[in-house]
Amino acid sequence: MTEMLITCFTDIKDSTPLTEGLGHERLMPILEEHLKIGKCLIEENAGSYKKNIGDEHMGTFQSLEPAIRFVTEFQQYVQKRPCLERQDLIVRVALYLGAVEAKNDDVFGSGVNRAARTTGLTEPGTVTINGDLHKNMIIAWGKEKTDKYFESIGTVDLKGIRDKEELYIFKWQLYAKEHAHESLASRVYRCLEDASTVPTNFNENDLNSAGVIIWPVVPREIATVIHRGQIEMIRLLALLGWRIHFLIADCGTDGEAASRIRVFKDAILSHATYRNLCGIEDSLLSTYYDKKYDEQAEVIEQFKLITTKLTIKNLTEINLKDYSEDDSSRIQENAALNFLRPILTCATVLHLAKKYLTTYAGSKILIVAGEDEKTQWQHVIELDPKHIGAIFNPSLRRSDATGQHTARQSRNWPIWLSKNNLLAEMKTTNAAKWVFQLFAQIPSFPSKEPLIGDARFSGKDWMDEFKWPEKMRISDLIDVVWPMLDTAR
Repeated sequence: MTEMLITCFTDIKDSTPLTEGLGHERLMPILEEHLKIGKCLIEENAGSYKKNIGDEHMGTFQSLEPAIRFVTEFQQYVQKRPCLERQDLIVRVALYLGAVEAKNDDVFGSGVNRAARTTGLTEPGTVTINGDLHKNMIIAWGKEKTDKYFESIGTVDLKGIRDKEELYIFKWQLYAKEHAHESLASRVYRCLEDASTVPTNFNENDLNSAGVIIWPVVPREIATVIHRGQIEMIRLLALLGWRIHFLIADCGTDGEAASRIRVFKDAILSHATYRNLCGIEDSLLSTYYDKKYDEQAEVIEQFKLITTKLTIKNLTEINLKDYSEDDSSRIQENAALNFLRPILTCATVLHLAKKYLTTYAGSKILIVAGEDEKTQWQHVIELDPKHIGAIFNPSLRRSDATGQHTARQSRNWPIWLSKNNLLAEMKTTNAAKWVFQLFAQIPSFPSKEPLIGDARFSGKDWMDEFKWPEKMRISDLIDVVWPMLDTAR
């Protein structure tokens, strides 16, 4: 049966030299990932994925706007990003509205042939559409909007086709910039929400204008699973072009303690590298309070500003969080400097935000932290709500005879040294849902539902955060998340 469908082809520029340069063994994982992402985005945008032809995707769409959204998101996804280490892939995409005939899981006909020829005339990094599709865009969008985002490249000959075609370039970069809700930023934002992270004082429009992530971390003896979970969140934001500043909230120690901090920093950056993050700027909190720092006075002014806004009650709430009574008692025995460290960190983040905003005007600064630190960072946001937002990972929580409490990080916890160790923790904490969200749901992006064993799951399948879904084999979940948690890697 003949139908009028939009046939889509994508093609990697210079794939043959790429194969020769990398070799088959190195290229295959890159190609498999590329094919998986394209297939997922076609299907997520109501398209029908037909097949791949080497490195090319082939799919069809029944309506205009899903096709436009797909090409926008796909081109955004493959763009080179400053803090993501991956093979550069420059892709050309063609959309062709024409007559095709569906047979089994394939399509044939004039529309397919012409779409393939159109791809061959498409410049790398661009999206081309045919004249009939352009006419339908005018009907759907109106002439003014269509003229803004499409530009004729003239009438051309399609190889083997008798009639000439007028082709148009789709200005997908401009469209993405002005339509965050139709871009990859919207999909990233929804993924973060679905994974129970807490986006605060920013939206998809802010995500679409990449700025700097400030990631303040109190040094531990190890890189805990909380740090690793935050790396997954940061990695997703880096896909949109966000840059990263890793702020180690030390207290100016030296000697053996300074050595431990260096080990901690190396562990964090090593895991970030394993997860394909690169170009991370890092600094120590103590640097900004050293008299050798040129702008120390400005940092001190930020400290004064915060401390005049906060009460002793506020400071106590920031430190004690939602911990159990025993944990709260131990915290109150800490040195005063440790008690003040959150405020010292807040002042430094405000200082860094001001510096970065001179370079990334029009973008927000995003703080990445734990949900148990939300009170602390909300005070910072209130001081500059126009320019600062935050995103918080969900809290790892314990459930026992005294109730449910935020699990307190220690120098070497939380981390799991074996799969059995993780399974045991899942029985007394919300770790099963927690690792599902941060190490299965987010890394599976752009898929909305990660594959666990032979079934797909979403956050909606968890009726109780302390109990995993009955249909889920917990060993399958552990197998999925373990590569990102394994301390022996």
